[in-house]
Amino acid sequence: MRKMRKYNFQRGLAKDLLVAVFFFSLMEILSIFYPIILKNLVTQKVNNDAGVVPDMGDFLISAGIVLGMLVIIFFVSLYARNRVSVYGAKCRRNARNMLYEKMTHVPTNVLYEYGTSKFLSCMIEDTTWVKYCYEQYLQAVIYFVITILGSCVLIMTLSPIYVLFIVGAVLLEIVVLLIHRAVINKRMPSAVNAYDKSFIATRESIAGARDIRFLGKQAERSAEATRQNKKLSREVFDIDQSKHIFNCTNNMIFGVVTFGIILFSALSLDANNVAEQLVIVNTVIQYITLCSTATYNIFKLIINPLTRGHLAYERFDQFMTLPEENTDGGITQIDTEFGSSLVMYQVCHRFWNGRVTMENLSMELQKGKFVVFCGQSGSGRTTLIKILLRYIEPKAGVVLINGINIKEVNKNYYRSKLISFCPTYPEFVTGTVRDNIRIFNPNVTDEQILSAFNEIGASSLAVLPSFLDTQLSTRSKLPQDVKAQINIVRCLLKPAEFYIFDRSFINVSHEIAQGVMKKLRAENKACIFTTTNPLICEQADEVFFTKTNHTYLKGTHASLLAESKEYADFFMKTEPTEAKE
Repeated sequence: MRKMRKYNFQRGLAKDLLVAVFFFSLMEILSIFYPIILKNLVTQKVNNDAGVVPDMGDFLISAGIVLGMLVIIFFVSLYARNRVSVYGAKCRRNARNMLYEKMTHVPTNVLYEYGTSKFLSCMIEDTTWVKYCYEQYLQAVIYFVITILGSCVLIMTLSPIYVLFIVGAVLLEIVVLLIHRAVINKRMPSAVNAYDKSFIATRESIAGARDIRFLGKQAERSAEATRQNKKLSREVFDIDQSKHIFNCTNNMIFGVVTFGIILFSALSLDANNVAEQLVIVNTVIQYITLCSTATYNIFKLIINPLTRGHLAYERFDQFMTLPEENTDGGITQIDTEFGSSLVMYQVCHRFWNGRVTMENLSMELQKGKFVVFCGQSGSGRTTLIKILLRYIEPKAGVVLINGINIKEVNKNYYRSKLISFCPTYPEFVTGTVRDNIRIFNPNVTDEQILSAFNEIGASSLAVLPSFLDTQLSTRSKLPQDVKAQINIVRCLLKPAEFYIFDRSFINVSHEIAQGVMKKLRAENKACIFTTTNPLICEQADEVFFTKTNHTYLKGTHASLLAESKEYADFFMKTEPTEAKE
């Protein structure tokens, strides 16, 4: 078996762990002391007031004590389970942060070979099982140490002979548990594998509609998803059935033990204190119920989270051991004093499944030039953006900046100093508008920010009081057009040699889009746009239209309209989804 590294998913969670352990232990301590307190109250009444109608005041006091304990147990249980869940959720967060951090250092080609769907499955499912494992392990230890052992100790104070019944039942349960564990260990890997294949097949048959349209494999993938779902259902049914069998076995064993205790008590009954012995038997039966529940909860940990969690941990470890790229190497300074040029020559790209996304693309970009790429969905616009941002590498051809292959340029320098990218949908960190803009340019002043909004025609935002102090986050409630304008200004204010706009005007008005283009022209910027809107194409110096066979038509918007019916039809059929630019 491959030796796996250890990962500290509990990093920084000592306080959460202690709080969860304290309150969950308190919950179980109260639960095991409740029957003994109830027994003492009842026994006292039996001994003192046998055959006498109880005083209403004493009855209300006893009832108040019992009710008060139940209320305390309820609220402590509620809070304890909440803290355990919080602790597990933070362990999952740590695991996901580790995966995200690792992903930023893994070469894109290695990540593609590993499999995006496999990574998503690892990210979504496996980290969730990490959460379950840590929650269930904490609970299982407390169940065993406090509930089962504590119950045995308290039963010994009542009658040591009853402890033998519980110890025998627990030992028998351990034997049954080990048998089930051996069976589940054989079934779990195939269940996980079936889930992964079902996840991937379903994702590709639904979310991967673009692949299906180009490859014509919709029926094939739908059939594969159905087949894997059926297999998954069978495997999950087997595992669930095992849990149900153990539950029935658990109930049967403790039911037999309960019957044995009642029978033993009946045979050894002392006629002089029948009432007190009945109270003791009732208390012991309550402890048996607690032990039965604790044993089943421990079983659920052993059977599902630990087994499935071990497989999740294996896959997590496989991903964490992927090779990392060296981001420190490469050229960290390119002379741009006399201008910059970006050249793509015979660039090709294919995915791992053979699907072509770019074929022999050649293009040159210089200061003051606007180049637009347009075409149907799946024509390679996203691939172009990923190549220019160096998220993926072309399979053939070369991309040069001032005659230097971008593979030789340090990635951090390339992305921070040479490229300014404006995505379709903006991502913001938690902070103010000012904070989010200064991420791209720490030296920009408030006056420069407000001036940029005015120059693109968003003066209505610039004049708002405390606009730059407006809070943003990934779930910001600001209107889409406002977020889009902040996104664009952030890109414009970043000092760079080349500006890339990936359908960035989708949520802004025609006037704003015109203002942005005017500002870019005035500042002599070198820009690449991906779009489906003819209004952007009209202002471009060069338009690349990608045909369905990944050949390219090149020219101005007017010349392509006159010479290509396919180009004209494309804009006739394309709805104006991108800005009333």
